[in-house]
Amino acid sequence: MIVLIAALFLVQERADTPEACMKCHTEQANELKGSVHARETCISCHGTDEVVKNPRGTVSHRHLPTLKSWRGRNLVEDCAACHTGIYDAYRVSGHTIDTKKPLGEMKKGCLDCHAGDDPELTPGGRAHGIPKASRGAILNSCRGCHQTSSADYVSGRQLYQDQDVLDGRISAIEVAMRGRGSKPGVSVREVTAALAGAKRTAAELQIRQHGLQFKSLEELRASAAGPLEASYYSQSKKEKEFEGRWKYAVPFLMFVGASIVFVQLRARKGTT
Repeated sequence: MIVLIAALFLVQERADTPEACMKCHTEQANELKGSVHARETCISCHGTDEVVKNPRGTVSHRHLPTLKSWRGRNLVEDCAACHTGIYDAYRVSGHTIDTKKPLGEMKKGCLDCHAGDDPELTPGGRAHGIPKASRGAILNSCRGCHQTSSADYVSGRQLYQDQDVLDGRISAIEVAMRGRGSKPGVSVREVTAALAGAKRTAAELQIRQHGLQFKSLEELRASAAGPLEASYYSQSKKEKEFEGRWKYAVPFLMFVGASIVFVQLRARKGTT
């Protein structure tokens, strides 16, 4: 009877909409708005629950089976729900966490690289603003298990350096090619196609790098970097050759034009 009377003073409310969650979790909601996951909502990752309000105004979660609080090792599965391509690559990396086991051999999950050692991005911290992984955070995470002289660490560091070089060349060639398509005499079709292919490859590398298959990743990078450099070299060479021919063509055309004018003047004098 006492339990029944006490229950009458408790108010239950469904937490099954972002608005319901934001009544209490305003800080997390504001942090999410400024993150790369701003399009997601609370229930996208945390599911739904029920909250209980007591007469004193305090609120507590009931922790229904539909609630997914901070899931630690299982967070990988939450990320995989959207990042399917990245997860497919990650599964062959050798770092896959077995989310069915609470303990086991040390592996790497999403937060190990995307949060690094930032205490605000660990369980209990400001995890809703998870950033894109930086090179420094990734390599620092690698050093937790691998010696810096190990083949895996050296290959990983070299991969990132090569990717940075490719990204830099794409940007540099794009800038160099601006406005050159309007010049007569030399087509930019080849270098334009190579740039488009290099951009697609760079985007694919961002996904497939999660698999850490260094040999195939290097082959993929080289398949774009080689044609890009070759096409740009060929483009520059053709433009120089065209400019060289044009230097001789201009005086010749001027001579032809002057000759036409001279002939026309002579013809007019002959008719007068």
